[in-house]
Amino acid sequence: MAYCVRMLVLTWESKVLAVALAVAALGGAYRAIRVWGRDLASLIRRARAAGRRRRSAHQVETVSGPAPEHVRVLDAVCAYFRQQGKRAPFRVLDKQLDLDGFELRPAAESMPKGLLLPDVGYRGGFFRDDDELLVTVEGLRFCHGGKAMLDLLARAVGYMAERERPFVPSDEQPDLVITVREFGEELGLDSRELAQLWFLLHECEPHVWRRIGGTPGDPWEIAIDTANVRRFRGVRTGEAYLQARAAQSIGRQVQGRAHPVPSGSTGTGSTRWWRSTAFKIALAAAVAGSLVPWILDRVAPPHSGANFTTQGPANIEEVGRLRLTPPSPRAGQTVSASFTVANQGPVASTILMLEAGGRLDPSGQACVPGAGTPPWAQGAQANFPGLANVVLQAGATVTYRQSLTYQTPGRYFAEPVMEISGSGGVNWVGIAGANRVCLTVAP
Repeated sequence: MAYCVRMLVLTWESKVLAVALAVAALGGAYRAIRVWGRDLASLIRRARAAGRRRRSAHQVETVSGPAPEHVRVLDAVCAYFRQQGKRAPFRVLDKQLDLDGFELRPAAESMPKGLLLPDVGYRGGFFRDDDELLVTVEGLRFCHGGKAMLDLLARAVGYMAERERPFVPSDEQPDLVITVREFGEELGLDSRELAQLWFLLHECEPHVWRRIGGTPGDPWEIAIDTANVRRFRGVRTGEAYLQARAAQSIGRQVQGRAHPVPSGSTGTGSTRWWRSTAFKIALAAAVAGSLVPWILDRVAPPHSGANFTTQGPANIEEVGRLRLTPPSPRAGQTVSASFTVANQGPVASTILMLEAGGRLDPSGQACVPGAGTPPWAQGAQANFPGLANVVLQAGATVTYRQSLTYQTPGRYFAEPVMEISGSGGVNWVGIAGANRVCLTVAP
């Protein structure tokens, strides 16, 4: 009788183990396929965007410019930027133009898409009094003084490209870093022009740098993205800059996303791909169980309560990584957070609140995979301001940009999160594909 009982127990345990292995294998395969599908969708979006830029470059002579009232807005924003070296507050510009008998709001809210920041299309096209306006690269072509701004940006990216040419990464110097002092000395720029350059690089050319440390009023430095800056070699004028910007090749984007071929493979491209796929699925199945705690840690909600879920809907996905600038601030210094999310689904979605949620990280384990206890409940809140009532149409994106001043030294982390309404009520949830960023605030 005892023997029969032991056999039943062993049989039951073996079945449980088999089921667990099968679930792990299916989960690993699902994650791998989902990642490849997301990469493919991203490639398609990038290819379409590059095609639109290429067509726009050929049609620039035939495209009509903005209406006179729109040019008036672009001129006012550009003039403020040239004089102050920073974005134009909406309420300030609205009052200045009102004194001249011009209404800013209707002209700004009917502005053709792509000429003015922030892009308010995701929230119904309405500007807020606390919005800060900046003319885009495309908009600089139409405003008075825009040529000087384009020439400034062109000289800067051309200088960065020339500095990149002889640079070879090493263990001692993995990144090519250029300081604000070097920009000033090489290009002959004063403090106001250097502040303008920080905004132009930060807002208009985020693809040519890996990180920007500091703020316009402080000494800042920029780590170059060596692959993306090369297309600006030889650029000295705004016109040459626009041509180089529009001519970015689709092939380079596709190549950057291609899956690596395993070394030593001698088969055809198709054979190598299938071998790589089988290996990735097997590897995903083997480590799926150990990754579950780390994944749960990453998507834990930033607020405490009983009505929260862990993971948000799969159609809302982070497509632009969270960046914190500067990455190593001091207490009392303002830090900017930015990331981009997209609606990959077929219908519109509403986000009640979108923010970079954060916490004090006393244990220092927030960015350590598999650290165990979710860090959201361990430290004091350090949330960046939220964007309320974000409506994302199918295929649309929205870029989050907000600032926070850390008053207390210590270790912190931040991660994109959102508040949504579902069948279970209102919940704070994680965002698919979101990254977590840790930083240390010095005294």
